[in-house]
Order: sequence, then C-alpha cells, then structure tokens
Amino acid sequence: MDLLSARKKDNIFIIKRSEITGRLDPHYNQPLFSKLWDKLYLISGELTTLRKNSICIFSGITPKSGGDAYTLNDGIPFVRSGDFSEMNEIDFSKLLRLKREIHDGIMCGSQLQKNDLLIAIVGATIGKVGVYQYDIEANINQAICAIRLKNTLNPYYVQAFFQTYIGQKIIERIKRPVARANINLEEVGNLPIPLLDLHKQNEIAQIMDDSRLQKQAKEREANALLASIDDYLLSELGIERPTIARTENGRFFYTSYKEVIGKRLDPLAYSEQAQKIKHAIINGKYPCSSLKSLTIQEAAGDWGIDITDDYDMQIYSKCLVLRSTEFNAHHNLVIDDAKAKYRLINKKKLQNIDLQINDLIIEKSGGSENQPVGRIAIITKNLWENDTLCYSNFVQKIRINKNKVIPKYMYYFLRLVHNLKLTETMQSQTNGIRNLILSEYYAQQIPIPSIEKQRDIISQIEVIYNKAIELQKSAQEIINKAKQEIEAMILGE
Repeated sequence: MDLLSARKKDNIFIIKRSEITGRLDPHYNQPLFSKLWDKLYLISGELTTLRKNSICIFSGITPKSGGDAYTLNDGIPFVRSGDFSEMNEIDFSKLLRLKREIHDGIMCGSQLQKNDLLIAIVGATIGKVGVYQYDIEANINQAICAIRLKNTLNPYYVQAFFQTYIGQKIIERIKRPVARANINLEEVGNLPIPLLDLHKQNEIAQIMDDSRLQKQAKEREANALLASIDDYLLSELGIERPTIARTENGRFFYTSYKEVIGKRLDPLAYSEQAQKIKHAIINGKYPCSSLKSLTIQEAAGDWGIDITDDYDMQIYSKCLVLRSTEFNAHHNLVIDDAKAKYRLINKKKLQNIDLQINDLIIEKSGGSENQPVGRIAIITKNLWENDTLCYSNFVQKIRINKNKVIPKYMYYFLRLVHNLKLTETMQSQTNGIRNLILSEYYAQQIPIPSIEKQRDIISQIEVIYNKAIELQKSAQEIINKAKQEIEAMILGE
C-alpha cells in the first residue's frame, strides 16, 4: 500500500513519449497519478465511466448579482459548492433564493432532483462530492456538476468511491492547476468507476452511511463541550447571560438621544441584547479594563509580494501569510498545506508585524452575513516554530501586556465576546465587506481576575477543550477507517 500512502507530489520526473496518455501537461502525467490509474484498471470486475451510467450530466450558471434573479425566503434554493457537506447536509436557511421564473426559465437545465450526484468542479472545493438527498426543488451554479445516474449505479456508492484516497486522486488528476482550477463536464463524464454488482454497491454505501452517523454523534458531543466553555467562563466571571424575548416586538427598541449624539447612528450598535451583555460584563465579579489599556502593541498586516526564484534575501523574508480563511469556526488557525500562502515580506516591515508565541490575531475585514468579522486566534508554539509568520492586511495583531493579563485568558474572553455576537455590533459594512471598527473593539471592557484565577480558568477550559478535540479526532478517524475499508473492498485487497 506504499503507493496509496499520502506523500508530496513529484516536482521533477521523466516520462517516455509513448507513455503519455490524455493530456500533455506535467500535472496530468505525474507518476503517482499514472500508477493509481493503472492500479484501478487491474481490479477484478468491470470498469466503466460516469457517462455510460448517467441519464444526464449538467452544471448551472450564476445569474447577475444585484439583478432581478433573486428573492427572499419563498424562492428556489440556489446551491453552491460550499453549501453541501460530505454528510450530504444542506442548510437551506443560509442559501440564496432564485425567483421561480429564473429557475424555470434560463436555469431550467440545471434543476436538481433527489439522488443527483454533486461534484465541485471549480476553485478550492474541487473534488468535493455529495448526493442531493432532498425532495425540495433546487438549482446549482457553474461550480457544481450534477450527474443523474441510471439504476446501474447507487449514487451513495459513487460518492463513497470518490471520497476514498484513490477516488480523490483520480479527480485531482484531471483538474487544471491554473489560477482558478477547474474541470469540464466532458472530463467528469470520463471519470472511471468500478461497476460492482448492486448488492456490493449497497453494502459499501451502507458502510459509509453508518460511519457518517457515528461521526455525527461524536461531533455533536464535541460541539456540546465546546459550547459549554462559554457557559463556564460566564459563570466564573459572574456574568449573567441576558435573555431577550424573541417576539416581533423585540425587533424594536428605543435609545436616548444623548446615547447617540456624536456616535454611530445604525441600530446594530444600540440593540437591547448588546446593551444587556455590556452591562452584565461591567457588573460581573471582577473589575474591568479596556482592551486598549491591556495592549502593548497592535499592527495591521501586509500582503507582501509574489515569491520569485531570485528574490533578494537581504531585503525580503519568505513568510507564511495568515489570512481570515485560516480561521475556523472554533477560533483556531487551521493551515492547509495545499492552500497555504507564502509571500515575500519586506524585513523592515516585518520588524513591526512579526508574530510571537501568544500573540493574538483578529479578523478585522471580510466576514459574511452569517459570520461577522472578529474571529480571534492565538499563535501557538507549534505554529510559530514551523514557519516565519506574517498576516494579511485583513488581519490585526494584538500583543497583550503579560504583566496585567495572561494572553490565553484574553483569547478565551474575546472568543466569548464573538460567540455572544457582541463583536457584530462593532462592525461596519462597505461594498459588501464587513470591517471591524477597531476604536470600538479596543474600547470594550475586559474583566480582569487575579493572575492566579486566570490560570485556573485557563486550566479548566483546556480540560474541556482537549476532550472536545479528542472527540473530533475520533469522529474523523471513523470516516477515514470507512474510506480505507471501502477502498480495499473495491480494489479487492
């Protein structure tokens, strides 16, 4: 199984002209891809293609933004590659909605049906595979290819195959590694698939389905633990979480003129919930100080310049540039080697925007409708040791005065602030981009227990957090084991 073990791509290789098949570019003809392809053709049983076993293969379009194509909640769900998960789940509450006449008109050829196979074919999500398991009318954009299969192939079996290591490599081989990677519909149709008997297909589909259910159970347990961190911190700080009646009348509130004069005029900053949270923080167990007073250094980031083979090492440093895309929903930095960005940063600038262990970095621009800016992360020893670090101009560094507060305590509290959606009241929006209002962010009040109490809080949180991480790892191991089992069944190993 050495062939199937994860390893870096070959940078340099030699291939005979007679061995070149299909495309002529080096990416397609990498030895690893060729060997995996050959391995697939050696399996027992028939090897077929998606096209031979499909009724139709299609993708959609994206109607012009800002036009008359979209509507509100009563429209047709518009599914994009980021909207479906490997669990085949779609959160319909977060989807764009198309007008009926658009769905039935210019997009009539990309209407989804239940059990359509979905493959992402454009951009960073290429190779993502799902099955549309709903009876709800929906449509797709051009970044998704939908395959409506004949009864010779179980779509959940096909999904399981393309989620294995060899299946993902088969898809990766045919993508064009350009600025915006892509695969066309003809290439999708030519993707090979072992044509096992339906009994075996159903067995494989069931294995993957069972593993997904087990994974979901583990993740629910992990998420419950992560959510409990906020409750624990609120309790330890003596901050009572405010409750707001979710009624139609609760959408309306009043504030005095003196609270508004000379300040922001948008209602977000003066919502009843925001005011109650701020009041609860100030009136908790411990005295508060502004974030500004606890900060010894703050600095915006820099995007730098592209790396060249002959760059001047006296002037520039090659840095891993941390971006908002590296922040996950749990306020951790997740570095994907395939997507990580290395740039050249001027050494003089780097003196000011360098990162040290326990520095905090905050997402100050970007965000989305359902993800306000303000996600926070902390620089760990492991991350700091692996690369020279920098951060983009959409990110802000905050270095905490360790004599007054432990950085990790500050990290957990600012994480809490974001989870309470208080950070949302400190953002503005320009041309669709959400920006953190830094003056308001630095002005927020931070409860400051004794250093000893901060250490105790950190210790207890990390016990909870580590349990959650172990559950998440266990959840992913369940899926990985299922994929390995399925691959062995298909390859006859």
